[in-house]
Amino acid sequence: MYLIKKSLFFLIILLLALPAIQERFHLIKSTPLKGYFVPSKQAGFSISSWFVGDYQDSWSAYFREKTGFRGSFVRLYNQVDYSLFSVPHARKIIVGKNGYLYSDEYISAYLGADFTGKQFCDEKVMLLKKLQDLLWSEKKILLVVILTPDKGNYYSEYIPDRFMKRKKEPSNYSYYAARCAEAGINLIDFNSYFKRLKNTHRFPLYPKTGIHWTTYGAVLAADSLLKYLRSKLSGPLPSMVIDGIDTSAFARNPDNDIEQTMNLIWRIPTPVYAYPKYHFIFGTNQKKPAALFIGDSFYWNWYPWFISNIFSNQEFWYYNQDVFRESKTKQTQVSQIDVTEAINRQKIIILMQVNGAKGNIGYGFIDLALSVLDPAKSDELRKMGNAIRNNPNWMKLIRQKAAKNHLSVDEQVKLDALYMLDFQKMENQQTQK
Repeated sequence: MYLIKKSLFFLIILLLALPAIQERFHLIKSTPLKGYFVPSKQAGFSISSWFVGDYQDSWSAYFREKTGFRGSFVRLYNQVDYSLFSVPHARKIIVGKNGYLYSDEYISAYLGADFTGKQFCDEKVMLLKKLQDLLWSEKKILLVVILTPDKGNYYSEYIPDRFMKRKKEPSNYSYYAARCAEAGINLIDFNSYFKRLKNTHRFPLYPKTGIHWTTYGAVLAADSLLKYLRSKLSGPLPSMVIDGIDTSAFARNPDNDIEQTMNLIWRIPTPVYAYPKYHFIFGTNQKKPAALFIGDSFYWNWYPWFISNIFSNQEFWYYNQDVFRESKTKQTQVSQIDVTEAINRQKIIILMQVNGAKGNIGYGFIDLALSVLDPAKSDELRKMGNAIRNNPNWMKLIRQKAAKNHLSVDEQVKLDALYMLDFQKMENQQTQK
């Protein structure tokens, strides 16, 4: 009996000491946690930080992150919460029915909770049409709007019931899709296209545990874009040929990008996924067109295999703020470049929008492009903007609209000024008739 007690005592001591041993010697290889983390730093000592507790807190956090087997403990904790209570330990992630994972903003967008309003969207569509016509008539630059699919629309049946109790309102996506079609915008609506194909394709176009379209869906969309561009442009474009399809019982990266951030022990069961094999056919001495993409993270699913092969330059303005040229790392800001020169060197400009760009289609590019491409309009815009700012009642309305539309006051002033100039021009044309 004494020997058993002694053995248990030493076993307990060993188990308690194992994390420290692992931290010091790394005897067992441990897979790092996935997702975005800001590592804790060793804080410098100061009298003030000591007495308020900041020094101690920073070191506690630092040692906690360095604990041996921390990743395994975190995965065990996450797995228990997910398996027993459907609780995901990942930022802004919702577990839907049958284990379908959503970003919370997709659910809000589907229900219309973030709808910016008909007037705002109508003004944007009017300016978008003006920009489209200006680019084509004066520069022969093709402007195309792509509405990428979103999980809230594609898998609405798996959204948890607690969200579906809310009344569904018009969404930014549905309103922009209808208005752009009516206005004659060059539009590819992959949201509605994927919904039509949903029950006719053997393999998922949208992943169960991912945030973007599947690799299979992205390939189908890329092929559709090529066909659309060939129908709009006189010059030849490469064509895509599907050689075959590999299948997998589990989603490969990036089709499981949400699941990876949850840091679980076991994989979440999924349908069979398809991974196409393909090649591109180029004509003799065929030149690749220059293209500028403005949009969100859907671009990165196309970049490494499609965009880098089809277009002569790979220029991407992430949310119309960060400029990436030919890689994910060569980055600068839109505010730091010559926007006019950047636009003029393109053959194609593509606005990629998920969820109707949260109501701000083009993420500000439309207003920016119009302001730099028409010098006369820039001067008129400045004068109209000053008139708005000098009108207290108007500015009161501007501030209300800016708050509602999640824009700065300056952005809302510019938008209203553009709208007023176009409205005045329209009235003048009607008077002349």
